[in-house]
Amino acid sequence: MHSEPQGLTIAEKDSAMPDRDVAAEPFKTEGRNPRSMFDVGPRPFGIVPNEPQPRPKGDPVLCKAAFDRAFTRPEPRSLPNHGVTLNALLLEVFGREELLPLPAFVAAHDHIVKERARRIERYPRPDPDPFAYEMAGIFAGQCFRLRLVASDGTEEDLPRFRLLDREMQFAIHGRRAVRVRGLTPAEQERRDKLDRKARDAATSEIGCLINELVRLDRHRVVPASWHAAGFLPEDLVGRGIAEAAAFIVEYHQVAAFERTKLADWLSCLASSVEHAARPLSPSGAGGVPRSERIVPDDMDALMALARTEGAGPGTEDL
Repeated sequence: MHSEPQGLTIAEKDSAMPDRDVAAEPFKTEGRNPRSMFDVGPRPFGIVPNEPQPRPKGDPVLCKAAFDRAFTRPEPRSLPNHGVTLNALLLEVFGREELLPLPAFVAAHDHIVKERARRIERYPRPDPDPFAYEMAGIFAGQCFRLRLVASDGTEEDLPRFRLLDREMQFAIHGRRAVRVRGLTPAEQERRDKLDRKARDAATSEIGCLINELVRLDRHRVVPASWHAAGFLPEDLVGRGIAEAAAFIVEYHQVAAFERTKLADWLSCLASSVEHAARPLSPSGAGGVPRSERIVPDDMDALMALARTEGAGPGTEDL
């Protein structure tokens, strides 16, 4: 029969008995009880150093092959403003340089793309990086086919790229990208033909709008805003519209307006007619008859012929 030790004080008895807290102390100091499957307490963690991890060595041959395949890859259907986007990014890639070897071209493109995407790489990519070469190859191929960049020999068996024009060759006209510089002779001839069609179709509409302005206000003069926008010469500012009507109607032909500028001129005249008619027709019931008013839909229909007729591959560059 078990008996307690004799002659021991209460403190000595407590120290002689197993203490659960004392027994658990080793696991507290270690941070986790490895023998317990139910231990959900805090676990020790390591401190990640601030120094960047070294990038693994990449294969230059594999990178060059990835670039070459991507450079000739067929392009998917692009967005209407694709030319402007590519043009702006290319100018940013070259910066102040005129000629870039392939590694520098890829590095500049990759740096800009990562900055814009704000992508955080969990693991360091190899150096050189086949994925970066592939993305740069797609970009370089698109720019090459749009005549924004040219191949300029090789350096250490790697191609070099030369920027063809430091000015933007594409601009947004309406809702799409249109080439404004660097046209081939065939493209320039097609553009001139379409512009002539648009000017011929617009002459009668301009005449109707000018006649309506004169009917509404016989003493109306040419505003300075028409010259500031480039629609009429400066010496017409302040002269009566009725007096200069014949010259105004034909000026778009003399100045060889392009389709975009012609559409802006028609819109400006239509807006002037609407403003002139408002005092006579606050409710819109009188003033200019509805059938004679030029509204935006009418102008779009007028310009549609010149914009679409004869359109073929590459028309978006015009």
